[in-house]
Amino acid sequence: MISFRCDRCGQLYRVRPEMAGVAGTCRRCGAELTTPAMSDVAAGDTDSTRTLGTSSLLPILSQGAPPVDAPDEIPSEAVLQYLEERLGPIAGTFRDSTPRAGSIDVVQIPPTEKRPWRALVTVGMSRRPMAVPAEVAASPHLELLFALPADWPAEESEFQRPANFWPVQVLRALARLPHDAGSWLASGHVVPNGDPPRPYLEGSPFCAAVLLPPLSVEGGLSGFPIPGRRMEVLAVVPLHLDEWQFSLDRGVSLLLKRLDRAAVTDVLDPKRGSAIGRRWFR
Repeated sequence: MISFRCDRCGQLYRVRPEMAGVAGTCRRCGAELTTPAMSDVAAGDTDSTRTLGTSSLLPILSQGAPPVDAPDEIPSEAVLQYLEERLGPIAGTFRDSTPRAGSIDVVQIPPTEKRPWRALVTVGMSRRPMAVPAEVAASPHLELLFALPADWPAEESEFQRPANFWPVQVLRALARLPHDAGSWLASGHVVPNGDPPRPYLEGSPFCAAVLLPPLSVEGGLSGFPIPGRRMEVLAVVPLHLDEWQFSLDRGVSLLLKRLDRAAVTDVLDPKRGSAIGRRWFR
């Protein structure tokens, strides 16, 4: 475990090593903070208390997941029905063959006339609630969406190639993170791919992601129809290394302004350049 304190109020946090580099706000005082990178933790010091300097971004770091009661579970069948009603017929499913509790399948939904992009959506992440603090207005049940260009290879033999399959792997890794780490994810959270961030695919500029409402879906994906249950679907928007660093140095709000200025949307453009550029400090 990595242990550290908020440098404003002294609140103690203990998180698993896989949360290294994830940024957020203190749940006691609201100060901006980031989990120390493993490279900043001295050997043998991963369970000692450390004082953390302020940074940026949003996730409140939980100190463990709450007990999961059966009534809080959302059945996958309800999620599938909701996705088909909002996005269209499901054309295929990438089954999670990992022998573990809480498997994460990924469904593929072809483009439609009103939605000219291909959707990949997790099914299984929302089955269990995340450890969202009671004082935070975020849904404890979440699924993730990756919006791909309409011409992204659709045949299974083509999709399984690493150059085409990496969005499925990103979705699964992000979907498992809050449950494995006893934490939570919500809109505006930025998550790096490792410490230090590594490209999702060799030769790709993308090595982190920001979670945002799926603006390319008319009406969004937050109106889950089961009474008394809250579930949200957020879009995964991949980031360049300098965009991730900018979010740490200047904050996610300024990052989103840069992405908007560069016309970056939630639909993946594999060839897009960075929204930051050399003069990012202005």
